[in-house]
Amino acid sequence: MEGYMKNLGMISYAALAATILAGTALADGDKTNKFKPFYVKASAGYEILSRKTSVNSVSDSASINGPATKFSIGYHFAQSFATELDLGVFYRKENDSHTVKYNAFVNCQYNFTPTSQFSPYIKAGLGYHGIMSQKINLPAAAVGVGIIYNASNNIFLDIGYTFSMSIKSKVEEQTVQELTGDIKVGNLNLKDVNVKFNTSLTAHNIAIGVGFRF
Repeated sequence: MEGYMKNLGMISYAALAATILAGTALADGDKTNKFKPFYVKASAGYEILSRKTSVNSVSDSASINGPATKFSIGYHFAQSFATELDLGVFYRKENDSHTVKYNAFVNCQYNFTPTSQFSPYIKAGLGYHGIMSQKINLPAAAVGVGIIYNASNNIFLDIGYTFSMSIKSKVEEQTVQELTGDIKVGNLNLKDVNVKFNTSLTAHNIAIGVGFRF
């Protein structure tokens, strides 16, 4: 009887120890898989930038293609919803011409399956974009789609497409004299005729990024 009670006590202690160990492991697992709301992301990709200029209702457009980089910092206020600050730079050198285009957007992002390994998302935002050398700085809107691959609880990969466009154009007025000097048609001098320029930008961007959650 004494041996039976001794064995029962040992079994009880073993069961208690196993329960404590299992609880500790479960707590550690919960800590490891705890939702991390902040993230940073660096991306590189390719951008097609179009500039449209209208001169007295006559329009013309030109496109420039080249590599682009982005840096993003975001916060999930829910697992499916996040807000993100997106900063991007596009650079292209052609002959002696340098084009540096920048953008800064605040986006709202919705993730369809945030706890899955693959999580598609959509996003939309407002901000500014412009071309430094041409002193263009315009308010703009952006929309995008993409998919996230959750490599671990901390690391993720992101491939996405973003379209942005000016929501207000840059308007400039100059006289003919300021542009070309005096122009006469017969006895009529056109030097004081105003020429109105409207400039707007659109961009298509595809990028692959690496992110870290904390």
